[in-house]
Amino acid sequence: MRSLSPNQRGIACMVGAMALYVLNDALVKPTTRQFGPGQILAVRGFFATMMVAGIAHGAGQLRNWRLLRQPMVGARSGLEVTTAASSVAALALAPLATVTAIMMVAPLLIVMSAVLMGWEQARAHRIAPVLLGFVGVLLVIKPTASLGDFNWGLGFALA
Repeated sequence: MRSLSPNQRGIACMVGAMALYVLNDALVKPTTRQFGPGQILAVRGFFATMMVAGIAHGAGQLRNWRLLRQPMVGARSGLEVTTAASSVAALALAPLATVTAIMMVAPLLIVMSAVLMGWEQARAHRIAPVLLGFVGVLLVIKPTASLGDFNWGLGFALA
């Protein structure tokens, strides 16, 4: 069997990560009926921390623990906690398929952010698929003009 190129390995890792992401959401959704978001986040955070600590230890990176005191690490951690809390709240309040579709917009936002920050050039072959993806998300969530129909789960998913 021939070895995979770096791009092929990256693609395989991304497909695997997205499969685990969807599996996580599929398991969290029924759990929200019995447990609160705080409990779910605590258990998920504990196991994620143990996994990351094990990987960091195996890679010999725990000796650089002082780097964790940098302000950007704290900001990133705060954003991760906010994202996790929003996703659990979204899964508790909205249909799984809709939440998943909305949350999959993140790569599109990253591309648009990179273009807006000048890290990538604004070219039609980048912008057109991103805009098409945004249209697809709008079709999934079926926005209405009535605020009375607003679903907080969709708002948390967008957050």
